[in-house]
Amino acid sequence: MLEIKFDIFETDIENLTGFELGDIYISDGRKVCTSKGESSKQSMMIYLFVTDFLRCLMDFSVNKRNVIEVNGIDSSYCIIIKRKKEKCTIEDNKTIIYDVGEKELVDALYHSACSFYNQYVQGMDISNAVKKDYIEVLQKFKNSLN
Repeated sequence: MLEIKFDIFETDIENLTGFELGDIYISDGRKVCTSKGESSKQSMMIYLFVTDFLRCLMDFSVNKRNVIEVNGIDSSYCIIIKRKKEKCTIEDNKTIIYDVGEKELVDALYHSACSFYNQYVQGMDISNAVKKDYIEVLQKFKNSLN
């Protein structure tokens, strides 16, 4: 089962701005693609990365793209997803996760993005532009699943 997690460095949930740095973790139980533990160059503006990942995967799925590249905002980290017949590969600069079902990937990202929303985004001020964008993209992603 594919697992995707997003974490932020700052833990002051009272004052979240949407520009905090964080990391991504993707694992199939055997291999791990992660920005964590590399260097500060690998950490990214995590809220913006999650919304970009949702947009890119929606495009990949809906428009049957063969390859997408999701780059960390203000980071050197990158995730590449490639379509290989009925399965996908997920790779970063050091690891390749093979044979991931597209539906499994879409579901894992959606559930992780929802968890991240509940933990970090929901408490932000409603006028925050990052929050507004996150909510809009998450809703579009959910609607594209149907």
